[in-house]
Amino acid sequence: MNGVDLSDQYRSYYSTQLTVFRTWMPLFFWILDTTIVNSYRIYKAQGGTVPHKDFRIALAWALVSEGNASTHIPKIRHHHKQQEAHAHSHKLQYVTKSRNELSPPRFVNKGDHCPEKIDDGTRPNCILCRHKATVLGDETCDVKTPTTWICGCCKVPLCLTKARNCYKEYHGF
Repeated sequence: MNGVDLSDQYRSYYSTQLTVFRTWMPLFFWILDTTIVNSYRIYKAQGGTVPHKDFRIALAWALVSEGNASTHIPKIRHHHKQQEAHAHSHKLQYVTKSRNELSPPRFVNKGDHCPEKIDDGTRPNCILCRHKATVLGDETCDVKTPTTWICGCCKVPLCLTKARNCYKEYHGF
């Protein structure tokens, strides 16, 4: 197989094509697919070992994180009680929908992640300890490990003690 056949083969594996009635959209998605395949082929030619699907996922996360970093929208200040009610009603996503892997945004903008002490008197359970106990079956971790530390960027409660540093392990530092 030469260039065109191989490109068509890679494009057919994970296509972004949609059935649409606008004339410009199929052209856009074809160009998007072609650029992704070309970048993957360049990556493989330089000795890369990541599979095609994982390459696409990593590329998507890189583009999303770059977009989030450059489009900062300032928040409008509301009354303190409205903010508190909104904070309790909003459910944070620490784990992906499959519940088998921790969420990838923990690797985005590593410089912004720093531990903060929880001052409101609550002690939420450590997410990484729960993940290790339930999904990975680690007997040294407890499902309910209360902590007073939270990541300032992703708002995830994590252990930060002398015996266990879940914060460092969770963010991959």
